[in-house]
Amino acid sequence: MEVNPPASRAPALPTSGVAPRSLGAELRALAAWSAPLPACALVAATLPTAWIEAYARTIYPHVGWALAGLAGAAPASATELALVACVAGAAWWVGSAARAPGVPRRERGFRTARRIVLLLGLLYAWFLNWGILYHRASAAARWGLDVAGVDDGALRRLATRAVTIANRDGPRFAEAPPESLEAERARIAPLVAELIAARDGARPFIGAPARVPCVAPAIDALGIDGITSPFFREVLMNGALAPPHRACVLAHELAHIAGYAREGEASLVGVLACWTSPDARDRYSAALFLLDDLAEIPLDDGRPARAHLGPDARRDLDAELARNRARRGSLARAMRAANDRYLRAAGDTRGVASYGDAVRLVAAALGED
Repeated sequence: MEVNPPASRAPALPTSGVAPRSLGAELRALAAWSAPLPACALVAATLPTAWIEAYARTIYPHVGWALAGLAGAAPASATELALVACVAGAAWWVGSAARAPGVPRRERGFRTARRIVLLLGLLYAWFLNWGILYHRASAAARWGLDVAGVDDGALRRLATRAVTIANRDGPRFAEAPPESLEAERARIAPLVAELIAARDGARPFIGAPARVPCVAPAIDALGIDGITSPFFREVLMNGALAPPHRACVLAHELAHIAGYAREGEASLVGVLACWTSPDARDRYSAALFLLDDLAEIPLDDGRPARAHLGPDARRDLDAELARNRARRGSLARAMRAANDRYLRAAGDTRGVASYGDAVRLVAAALGED
């Protein structure tokens, strides 16, 4: 007579049907799945500058054309739509590993970790198609600018020119009819492209859509006026930004799209594109941008630049300065600190201090005239 052994003495097999791996094997697998992250960082840090410049002039514009085409076809901000879809998909994929039935806890934990690091690696690799441009040779070097030669006299002359333009074009701006963001983008994009083509010898891709995102109130609270999405070559603008300042911020973001990753250099391109524009609205915006930093520079009579402004320019400049002071709360400070870490990690070693490079870069560029 055959007798079945007691159920308690039956051999225990993993319910997944696969014997659990050793801790060492799990760690090796995790390291393999993590490889894209350090590999991409190593490539970005070690590529020769000449290769990066060649990429910026050849491959990068075509990638931008494809991504901006996708963004333009979207009914709303492609970045926001993709963010929602990717977060939901990633949460489901990672969560399915964490909740896999019948899998030992340690194996579930390693599966989850592997999927997380793989997603981070893929995200970083996608970002690098734009982020690698932080490692380009500086615009000052490419353009032959003598930034070290910019002294107090050069800044005073720049402030004087900015005051003259602001006083001349401020009343014209006040009389101009309102303009949509898309119409403004269509006017400014060719100016940015022509400036870069003249300076770099290669016409860039600038055909990125510009939109006010659904999260515009949030980015205003964080102290942000504009964002360039490196994933879809899309410009996202703060809807609360006052019209006199919008042209220069938009040109700054389009310069990012064109391959000028560093903040001060994007502002250099944006200011010069607006400064040399035939449209008074753009010139006025460039003058206000510079006076934001040069307002207290003493001019030849000893009085600060701000004291020489007419009523229109002084009103618009004071309103923007007051708005900036009001956005210095804890959220804006946290965002500034996060942005500083991001810029340094991406390759801009000066972090948020690079924003302040714009005025000296512009002074050096205009000093050639």
